Amino acid sequence: MTSKPTSNSALGVTFTLLRARDHFRAEIESKLRAKRFTEVEIAQALADAERRGYVNDVRLATRLAQRLQAEKLWSAQRIRDHLVSKGCDGEDADAACLGLEPDGNTARRLLEEEMSRAAKGDARRDLLRRASRRLASAGFDPETIESVLSDFEVL
Repeated sequence: MTSKPTSNSALGVTFTLLRARDHFRAEIESKLRAKRFTEVEIAQALADAERRGYVNDVRLATRLAQRLQAEKLWSAQRIRDHLVSKGCDGEDADAACLGLEPDGNTARRLLEEEMSRAAKGDARRDLLRRASRRLASAGFDPETIESVLSDFEVL
């Protein structure tokens, strides 16, 4: 029989962290180490949380990847880099990005959004320059940027 976690146990702290938001396994490990739990306590807490389904890096990475693409219109590479920076394993980040919409589609949506915000008097060249910078900051590679901008210029 498993005892109920206390707020000062590694599992209790893990659950407290997870109540606020989902965390990657590495994030929880780091926070538990900072609170001076032993490696054994950390391993046991994470194993228990994973067994119960509360910690699942693939599920979290997939959900975050989909949200970042839909809300921020980031490229798959930018999303992957962000996931890894948050503690997601590289293979899990790759798997999460496999199911994303192609970068060209996302870049077109971002370009359309940028153009819809433009003031009526903005010069077309200035609009395209600003859109190009926004596409680059969203992590799109130069070929994708050139492709969507050339499609836009034809319209």
